[in-house]
Amino acid sequence: MDQEYARPPSLDYAPEPGQRNSSWPITFGIIAIVFGLFALVINAISIVTSTMMGNVYRTAATQGSSSGDTDEMMSKIADHYEQWSSASLIIGVGLTLLAALLITAGILLLMRKPLGATLYTVWAYAKIVLGIGSSLVAYQLQSGQMQAMMASAGSAGSGPGMPASASSAINIFTGVFVFISILWLIALPITVLIWLNREPVKTDIASWRTTRSSDGA
Repeated sequence: MDQEYARPPSLDYAPEPGQRNSSWPITFGIIAIVFGLFALVINAISIVTSTMMGNVYRTAATQGSSSGDTDEMMSKIADHYEQWSSASLIIGVGLTLLAALLITAGILLLMRKPLGATLYTVWAYAKIVLGIGSSLVAYQLQSGQMQAMMASAGSAGSGPGMPASASSAINIFTGVFVFISILWLIALPITVLIWLNREPVKTDIASWRTTRSSDGA
């Protein structure tokens, strides 16, 4: 008679291949890993560039140029970047950590670990908050840069400078761009939250726990 050995209850086993009927963990797991790796690289680069931009504009202003207005514009942009450097750095580090969390959630979800769904949910909520925050900081940086450029254009020469209509158009364009970026950043988190809160998905995740309990009995 074949002897059946019980698995140690302390180990966290995924369902057997024959019990893996649902395909959504594979889909969402792969999406998490791909998006997580992409975000990890992008956010790491963003941290480096955000800490350097203020110094770049400051150096350009102190070195001087043929136009005093240009130097003043560079100095104002540098001041604005330095003003928002701390917030930009904090958000960049937070988004980088979230990217690592997303990769971990994707791997665990491929293994059908309930912890993967939990981490995915935590990531989704945190991503919405930091995504909106990063878009607002980006808006402030772009707005400050545009204001400095418009002020420089207005003081250069004897002309009236940039028309008010052009200034309003630039502000509207920047606002629309930020709004679209917010929608892009929160699209996946909202999709994840909606999907993981569906009753069939909750039942599927609960079955993973049941399978592990029966295996350890």
